[in-house]
Amino acid sequence: MRHYWLAALALGGLLWRPAHAEPAPALPNPWANAPGAKEFPKADAIILKDDIQAIIYPDGTNDLIEYDAIKVLNKEGIERFGRTVRFYDSKMQTSKVELARVWMPDGKMIDVPPARITDTVTDSYASHPLYKRMHLIGIDYPNPVEGSVLEFRLVHHRKVPWPGRKFWEVSYTQDFEPILDTTFTFKSPEQTQYNLEAPGSPELKPASLTRADGILTMKWSMKDRPAIVKQPAMPSLREVASQIQISNFSGWD
Repeated sequence: MRHYWLAALALGGLLWRPAHAEPAPALPNPWANAPGAKEFPKADAIILKDDIQAIIYPDGTNDLIEYDAIKVLNKEGIERFGRTVRFYDSKMQTSKVELARVWMPDGKMIDVPPARITDTVTDSYASHPLYKRMHLIGIDYPNPVEGSVLEFRLVHHRKVPWPGRKFWEVSYTQDFEPILDTTFTFKSPEQTQYNLEAPGSPELKPASLTRADGILTMKWSMKDRPAIVKQPAMPSLREVASQIQISNFSGWD
């Protein structure tokens, strides 16, 4: 999310264009053959792809990159996923939108306009001086309909390391909606000491682990993760969803 919507327009380019200029060809819809309500009649949405990357740097700063493509199937799915919201501490972090777009059922792709991507101080904290650094970044997708695919990529950079260069990264491998494909990639300096835990996940061991050029890389990959069935008085998704945790803290408490 390198502020792709910021482009300089030369005045001459606005006033003159070659007569033979043609619009750029439309991107092929990568989700044209994605399953829908027929295959998942009980779902409000389908998480087609969920990809999380955590990158730890030698100085203790880190990047968390999240990419999702979500097909909404009905009104409830649109209400839940029609706006992507993340919170961050502006003193410690930055958050940027690198990609935000909607694939309509007819295959048309619509980039989310800049005006629909916001970064604001959260209302609930605005009156408290100590918490004015808490920001909300939001993506408001334009006019999604049943069968639309909402796609985004967010980059969260921790610019101030935790004391002792500590880190704790989590990837959730389950949701209240089915997940067809989920991946989690972790990169750090090769000699990084770490602890792993995977509550509820079928695999604690990564699908691949490599050490090359001073970099440790671990990757988990899972497909066809079932939806969590909601129950009365159920705890939050974060408490019940299967997940993979990696940390260099001495314990999990």
